[in-house]
Amino acid sequence: AKDYMEALSPHLKPAVQSSGAANRQTEILYQLPLYDVDIESIHQMYSLLLFDQQEVFRQTYIPFKALQTYKAMVGDVDFEINSKINTAIDKIQSELDKLNQWKNQACGIGEIKKYNQHACTKCTFCLKAFEEQEVVVSAKLLPISRQLWHPNCFRCYVCRHLLIETIYFAKDGKIYCSRHFSEIFYARCSICDELILDQEYSRDDDRKWHKNHFVCATKDCLEQLKEYYYIHPNGQLHCEVCFNDLYSTQCARCNKIITLIDRGEKITAQKTQFRNKKMTDNVDESEDNSTVLRLQWHGECFYCDNCQKIPKISRFACTFDASRTYTFCNRACKKQYHSISKS
Repeated sequence: AKDYMEALSPHLKPAVQSSGAANRQTEILYQLPLYDVDIESIHQMYSLLLFDQQEVFRQTYIPFKALQTYKAMVGDVDFEINSKINTAIDKIQSELDKLNQWKNQACGIGEIKKYNQHACTKCTFCLKAFEEQEVVVSAKLLPISRQLWHPNCFRCYVCRHLLIETIYFAKDGKIYCSRHFSEIFYARCSICDELILDQEYSRDDDRKWHKNHFVCATKDCLEQLKEYYYIHPNGQLHCEVCFNDLYSTQCARCNKIITLIDRGEKITAQKTQFRNKKMTDNVDESEDNSTVLRLQWHGECFYCDNCQKIPKISRFACTFDASRTYTFCNRACKKQYHSISKS
């Protein structure tokens, strides 16, 4: 074990009160989430219930223990709810039992030893050849040609994190941490980080949610999201109405709200907003730049008031009055427009 610790990179050595020790605690929580194996640590017991018929299940996290308490309170007077709770608990416990059985079959602890004439002559991760008496980690649940690793290379196939306490789970010739081995069999919710054990969930290209978490994040809304939804950069989900209320802006020309009616218009709006941020780098120096930096347009509203062409980024100018913003290709267009207006 001493040789193993000495072989680790300095920032990974769990010395007392070191960054390595703090990293070890973080990795334990990340790689070995308790709610992946213990029903009493799960907060999503109600996701299997008809939560749309029971307000308390729809809007509140109900951990296992709290659900048991609620069951004791209503069980004698509401047999229907009592039956639903029992069904939910039994189903989740059944799924956890299956997962734990798969884990028990695939779980191993890497053996720390010194290299000495082995059929595996190079590290499975970095492919560098071992030297005689070099410290290695052996994963005996893998094929013999893939069993040996350098201490710093003994990492999860998915997240590439160093496997904590050399605990690994083997499948198809690869090693995983507990978290990512579980995700081979069950999706993980992007909101609460727990496994979706009921196998019913909503998904995007690379994200998945419990059905009861696929709702608008606005506190006074909580509407169940359907075909169209919007994801803020902070990861929160919103319905169209709330997203527009929270993040939409006013068009500098028509003064109407720049809304997100569908995904196509959402992309157009994002491109227009990005382009306009670039445009503001070259605004008329005589104008209030702090105001111009907040301007945005509908795609069809961004054109020169003088020649009707779309302004180029390098020659962009604006003027203002009480009702709207005037946009010009350059200062020459701006000057010509105002001279005609005055005449």
